Amino acid sequence: RKNLIINGGFDVWQRGTSIDTSTSNWGTYTADRWGCFYDNNRVTKQSATVGGDLVNTLRSEVITTADNLYLYHKVENGSHLVSGKPVSLSFWAKASDGDMQRRVRLRFHDSASNGGSVEVNIDTDTDSTFDTEWVKYTYTFSPTDTSMNATRDLMIIFDCLTSQSVGKYIEIANVQLELGSVATDFEH
Repeated sequence: RKNLIINGGFDVWQRGTSIDTSTSNWGTYTADRWGCFYDNNRVTKQSATVGGDLVNTLRSEVITTADNLYLYHKVENGSHLVSGKPVSLSFWAKASDGDMQRRVRLRFHDSASNGGSVEVNIDTDTDSTFDTEWVKYTYTFSPTDTSMNATRDLMIIFDCLTSQSVGKYIEIANVQLELGSVATDFEH
């Protein structure tokens, strides 16, 4: 399969389809293979018409006090799959407000020791914002893990750079990471 993301279509939710986070850590899992780092978030399964198709989406919303919105997916042993190779990341996204800054990053990370991360910034321009309507984003790049440990995980991170007020949300759909310099149609 070309899509390195497991559950990029948000079809599998074994822990429930609505999860409230109560702590800030890497272990707050939502849809299968997806996590939310910060507390004060509610992550829910939604459905929407995206690119002409009815699809499942993942929404993260601030629910109690101001906090950041931070979703991630971990590709286990992802370093050896993508390091030094051209890859394409594509996804659909929208937000509750058009002034919410958009940040998309990769992080090569040793989950066993929880350290030694190498960050790869894909879109961290402070002028980049999420739109209030569904927009497809595509990035092509060649990430390099400078660690000698080829079994490190690869984390794909979506967040808003700054703390958001109660009720604000980001929503993503059809997330795909694939080898090559051309983003192709989404594959489950």
